[in-house]
Amino acid sequence: MKSDKKTAHKSAESTSIQRRFSVVKRAVLFSVLIAAILVLMLIRGQMLVVRTCFVPVHPEDMPSTGFRIAALADLHGRMIGENQGKIVGRVREIRPDLIVCLGDMVDRSRAEESKTAYTALVKLLTAIAPVYYVDGNHELDIRDSDPEIYARLNAELKEAGAVHLQNEIVRFMIDDEDIRPEGMEPESMEPESMEPESMEPEAAAVGKALDKGASDRKGSVVNLCGITTHYYWGEAEYALVDHLRQMDGVNILLCHYPESVLWYDAFEGGGLDAALCGHTHGGLIRLPFVGGVFSPEQGWWPRYDQGAYPVYTDTDKRNYGGGVGSQYLGTMIISGGLAGEHGVPRINNPKEISVVEISGIIGSPGE
Repeated sequence: MKSDKKTAHKSAESTSIQRRFSVVKRAVLFSVLIAAILVLMLIRGQMLVVRTCFVPVHPEDMPSTGFRIAALADLHGRMIGENQGKIVGRVREIRPDLIVCLGDMVDRSRAEESKTAYTALVKLLTAIAPVYYVDGNHELDIRDSDPEIYARLNAELKEAGAVHLQNEIVRFMIDDEDIRPEGMEPESMEPESMEPESMEPEAAAVGKALDKGASDRKGSVVNLCGITTHYYWGEAEYALVDHLRQMDGVNILLCHYPESVLWYDAFEGGGLDAALCGHTHGGLIRLPFVGGVFSPEQGWWPRYDQGAYPVYTDTDKRNYGGGVGSQYLGTMIISGGLAGEHGVPRINNPKEISVVEISGIIGSPGE
């Protein structure tokens, strides 16, 4: 009897130990799995990817070959590859007709150092395609706190061949034979002079400027508008965008803040084909099946964090729109950017170069 009790007791102890070991084993395996997932998400955040978005416009407005824009945002003065080699290599592979920088390419906490990284990048990009840029909140903060650095930044970018759009519109004629535009100085658009008939297509094309005697040339007009202001729009910004919407051709807005584009109704009434934005950093941390976790202006769980968003007559800051009876107005594209924010790393959120394909397609995306 005693022997049986001892055997049963030992068996119970053995079972208990096995259960505890099994629980510990599962906990260790679960911890290892979570750690592996986090490591993979961190690694993915260091990758550099190309995200392509499509903007449909009426076929009459575009050359048959289309028009390609490479968009960069939120570099924050980082070096990505030796002498920005990773970015430049990918942009060269894209073969863009135009390159745009959408703001926060420098960092206010490292103004001088980040200026060097930005200008090094632009010097190489201008050898690939014309470069146009607008300011983000970091550039504007540097302008307000250290005007000397801001002035040197823009002088060096201009020397590198880039064009700064400060509440201005530049107009291109894109040849059917060769669609790569040549840069020109933009014209500042004062509200009182914003009559559509005053905007003759005096843009540049490859090899020669378009003048009034070149009206027999076959091509398409692209109007590129840059908003350089802090988050809030005033009368000048409203007037500028309203004028852009009335212009003939393909109308593209560059604005660092996607929130401003939506909340100030930049697409209202139609006429704006695309708005290219940055600022969100893709939500910084991206969760599977959820999306971005945080955006500077939208806060937690941002609705608009990266990619292409068709804008409809019923689209607003809380709703994507596209309901019954709504009409397609244009497309807002948010670049996920190239760096983190305030020391927060990009997690499961690759660094991104956005490619915008402007193509002659009737209808809205998905139709």
